[in-house]
Amino acid sequence: MDFGTELKNRRIDLGFTQKEIADALFVTRQTISSWEVGRSYPNIDSLVAISDLYEISLDVLLKGDKAMAETLTKEVKSSRQNKVISLSLIGILVIILFYIGISQMNFNKLYHDVTNWSSDGVSYSLVEEGIEYNVIKIDNKSIFTLPNTLELESRFLNSDSDFSLYYAGNDKDINISWISGPLAGHVLRFDKEFEFSNDLQDTHNMEYSYEIKKIIEKEITEDRDQMKKLFKETTKKWKEIN
Repeated sequence: MDFGTELKNRRIDLGFTQKEIADALFVTRQTISSWEVGRSYPNIDSLVAISDLYEISLDVLLKGDKAMAETLTKEVKSSRQNKVISLSLIGILVIILFYIGISQMNFNKLYHDVTNWSSDGVSYSLVEEGIEYNVIKIDNKSIFTLPNTLELESRFLNSDSDFSLYYAGNDKDINISWISGPLAGHVLRFDKEFEFSNDLQDTHNMEYSYEIKKIIEKEITEDRDQMKKLFKETTKKWKEIN
């Protein structure tokens, strides 16, 4: 006996209408009718509910209906595949959340000692003993691009000096940016002695002209003592925040 006929006979034997069974299984009456005439089959969850409601084993319900057995087999395989996909998606989500958590933790750790400075949303600023210190706030929190240390910008306030100093922990990679004067807009790289060297500059193997070198040497000679003083205070502050 096929599944639909077995289902119909059992319902009639128990004295249920299609509507009553439909209400009990939370489906439509048309669905019950479709099952009984063999147009469609219930899913596994509905089949278990039918077994309980009709007080009949699954073996009896499925016995003799090859099409029903094949349908259930496909559903089980599909369910297993969906489970694998779901587990994979959950795994990916866990990795993403872990990545975000680690990134945020590293970001908070990196900026921990400057969060009490003034902030305009773009940078953190501190004025101390006539020097203004600035730390740029990084938007990208990726653990792959987040630096290990903060770069500190500093400049004298109320001084004739017209340059800013940038330091990130390397005494041979100190950048000086002139704000005004003949070198306004130029950024040059120095070591802690602040002696100009063409080898330290990002000039793509191009030499500065003699005239430019004379201007650079003149400006450095005038500002060298101030540069060293600013560098000394900047390294102290840099160590405090890193």
